[in-house]
Amino acid sequence: VTSAMSACEGAGRWEKALQLFDDMRGASLPADVIALNTAIAACEKGGRWQAVLDLLDEMDSARLKKTIITFTAAISACEPSAQWEVALFLLAEIGRRGLSQCPDGRQAGTVINCLRRAEGPKRAGELLEALRQTWLQS
Repeated sequence: VTSAMSACEGAGRWEKALQLFDDMRGASLPADVIALNTAIAACEKGGRWQAVLDLLDEMDSARLKKTIITFTAAISACEPSAQWEVALFLLAEIGRRGLSQCPDGRQAGTVINCLRRAEGPKRAGELLEALRQTWLQS
């Protein structure tokens, strides 16, 4: 099922990938990290940030370890609707969970772009400077 989900997600058919994931859950098949990351990536393509939060909660409930891939896709899902506060929280989770001392440019850039779209370039610049200071202290 995960391979089919991944193929659908990669082909831009994120809705079908999520349908396959729902079918998997409906058949009482346990979701592993790979299946959940694939579902999160599908949500990213569709800009479904609320669904991503549900999937992250599901990972917690199943005691599955979130990876840097999990968080990168989750952060990217926040961009289309400029959910910068959610994206910033997820970025901070990367550090809190010890996955990376300094997020990569894609993660930070996505958070900053979310804020720029929601609040304007001045606020985005302020966040960039705050992140830079935080990372320099790490």
